[in-house]
Amino acid sequence: MTGYGEELGELVIGDCSAAAERTGRNIVYTRRCRGIGEKKLYLAGAERLVVKPIYPVLYPKHFTTYILIHLSPPIHIAPRAWTTVYIEVPVDIAVYAYTGRREEGGLEKLAAPLRAIGAAPETQWFSIIDVFPVDRVKYTLYGPPENGVLARHHVSRPMDEPGEARPGAAYARLVLRNRIDEWVTVTRVLYDSRRLRLGYRHGSWEAFLQETHMAITGRGAATISYGGHWARDLRLVPDPEHLRPGRIPVDTDMLWGV
Repeated sequence: MTGYGEELGELVIGDCSAAAERTGRNIVYTRRCRGIGEKKLYLAGAERLVVKPIYPVLYPKHFTTYILIHLSPPIHIAPRAWTTVYIEVPVDIAVYAYTGRREEGGLEKLAAPLRAIGAAPETQWFSIIDVFPVDRVKYTLYGPPENGVLARHHVSRPMDEPGEARPGAAYARLVLRNRIDEWVTVTRVLYDSRRLRLGYRHGSWEAFLQETHMAITGRGAATISYGGHWARDLRLVPDPEHLRPGRIPVDTDMLWGV
């Protein structure tokens, strides 16, 4: 395999290997990771398995939607100033099992029967059968113990351009605006994966998130809002049902320090 979106045959990434073997009309999936163990599934009715990036909040199980990016070095921004940087956001590897699907216009779309009245929900056309990390997984608390949030933790340096493509990394464009009359040092960015839109370039390890905006509203407070995609020629990752955005856009408030 050379990248995301391809049918799984054999794959080795870091300390993990995954393989799909056809046995007649069925598929046997095997994944082995050093320090994690082995997972094996016998799949009936699946047409193929596809490897895609996924938001880093599902491993080892889903108990948060937040991602906290620690900036190293931090950004020291002048009063009323703004800047644009790129930051690395972790992604895990997801294995999707598909029944019937077509890819049209560069975006993930389902086969025609799904669009008919009374068609099955989207989640019945695919199943995420496995998620495993590329890098070491760490979670941290943002905010006080009594009402803070747990978040997947990652360290990124601010960059003028997106970094090198690799499994386990996606790049987000961050527009940072200081709305107060003081210098502010920004050391972290909090994302809610329910508001993120993850895309990839088929056949490569390139993965991207949309443009995000961080407005500093106080010395220790900021608001994160979510825009559209800036990278081109992307295929969007089908979101798991519990990570799909709501109908009304919601910003992410950082109330316990930036």
